[in-house]
Amino acid sequence: MSYKNLARRYRPSNFAQMIGQPHVLKALVNSIKADRIHHAYLFTGTRGIGKTTVARIFAKCLNCHSNITMEPCGHCASCEEINKGSGVDLIEIDAASRTKVEDTRELLTNTQYAPVHSRFKIYLIDEVHMLSLQSFNALLKTLEEPPAHVKFLLATTDPQKIPVTILSRCLQFHLKQMTPDNISNYIEQVLIKENINYEVSALNYIAKAANGSMRDALSITDQAIAYTDCNLTSTEVANMLGSVDSSILIDILHAVATKNIAPAINLVRALAEHSPDFSLVFDDLLGIINNLALMQVDAKLCEIPGQHKLVFNLAKLLTAEELQLFYQIIINAKQDASIIEDSKSIFEMAILRMIAFSPEQVEVTDYPADIQQQETDYKPVQTIASAYPNTSLQQNDNFSAKTTQATEEINHKQGEAQPTQEPKSLKATQNHDKPAVSANQQQANNSINPNVNVDDITVDNWHLLFFKLNITGMARSILINCSYISYQQNHLQLCINQEHNDLLQQEHQQELLNALNKYFKKEISVDILASQHNNITPYQWLAQYKKQQLQNATNELTQDNRIINFTNSFNAELIPDSVTINN
Repeated sequence: MSYKNLARRYRPSNFAQMIGQPHVLKALVNSIKADRIHHAYLFTGTRGIGKTTVARIFAKCLNCHSNITMEPCGHCASCEEINKGSGVDLIEIDAASRTKVEDTRELLTNTQYAPVHSRFKIYLIDEVHMLSLQSFNALLKTLEEPPAHVKFLLATTDPQKIPVTILSRCLQFHLKQMTPDNISNYIEQVLIKENINYEVSALNYIAKAANGSMRDALSITDQAIAYTDCNLTSTEVANMLGSVDSSILIDILHAVATKNIAPAINLVRALAEHSPDFSLVFDDLLGIINNLALMQVDAKLCEIPGQHKLVFNLAKLLTAEELQLFYQIIINAKQDASIIEDSKSIFEMAILRMIAFSPEQVEVTDYPADIQQQETDYKPVQTIASAYPNTSLQQNDNFSAKTTQATEEINHKQGEAQPTQEPKSLKATQNHDKPAVSANQQQANNSINPNVNVDDITVDNWHLLFFKLNITGMARSILINCSYISYQQNHLQLCINQEHNDLLQQEHQQELLNALNKYFKKEISVDILASQHNNITPYQWLAQYKKQQLQNATNELTQDNRIINFTNSFNAELIPDSVTINN
């Protein structure tokens, strides 16, 4: 008895069984209800997402002997023929194997004949973009004005190759890739029906490997059933696919963040012992870096289930600039791996670049309290050792000691009091009221009077008060773009330009009000008007200050005797635009 694979056995036979594509199904169902059936439909999208399946179901809806219906009976002669793939009135054509214009002309010659026993003669042309230009020209007139009993259902993975004259004569529906949740949930239903043992985490590996294709997911499931002998465990499925546990890559990034070169390389080599698919490893690492960047923006955006705590700890050790650098390094390494066979060495070099080019300073970023309250003990070696029990990493206590020490040092620094300073890039830092500073801003702040009385605020010294306020995050972004208008009877009136009006959220205004009350040690009210105003803002003052510092630095360089001697000796010149100040 021949075995029919899962993708064929579990192909949907009606719209109710379809997974995903609600936007396409809704349009088709509504057109049936309203009896507005077009003569030509084009279904586009990547492989394995249901283009041909939707076309076949739609053909059954049109040719069901009961009526034109969105719920075909499945038992009449027409429905059964379509289910078996032997419908005489549903002509399925693979355009990839019939590209010649002679084939198309022969096909069109038969359109004049009525269907055998169905309502319509339906032509389903798969991979229609493979037709030659002459074939498209031959098809054009018939496609525009076919006989009343003819319907065309076209499917393609590459609609850009279809002439616009063809596209303009069809109703086009783009099918989307399946989400990992849709795929894993459907596979789970299939495995239950097949009475196959599985772990949910194993299904996640399959869903990820399928890359949005349900057909690929079912084919991989077939392979996994055979590989694991009907017991789909996450370890076995990961080994089959060459996938890597995300916690292992987090361990590697943790070693990079703490600049532990030897442990990072040891982790990579332990990973290589299991012969992973490094193209997938690069993709997984890019995904983790992406989630770290999202975590720094909003913890709720992180999409690594079960790894929230690990990602949080790692995100605290890296700056946004470092994450952007790491992302670009991995992208370049992945491109190199496509032309060089030794992927392990390329991966090792990428890790070394990430450590070598990473800035020395480590910024610690603030996150919501509910994330901070989670358990924060992080032991990378235990994670990799449990995943790979037979490797020598179990003996590497030095890495554990170093990473634990680094984490303790950072946690200790979080509690240390630091002077109030202006942040480098206007972003929240680890301490709620201790923003990081640049060298320019530190020098500027040193000239500020330690105490600015609320009654002494003027247009000229408003920016000095701003630098003394213990305020971070979005509220700080609001205030740094505000100019001073007036202060009377405990009421402070500020102005923000219309371009920043969208920043004025109630919770942010309350946050800056609390900071003002705390600084002045009394209750005041604040009114922020959104309009154009000529008074200088702290942001503008800081920009002017930096500009002046840059000009001073340029003047010092042009008057420096060493620079003068160098330029004279080598017939060189100093390019003013190249002068920068380290912030």
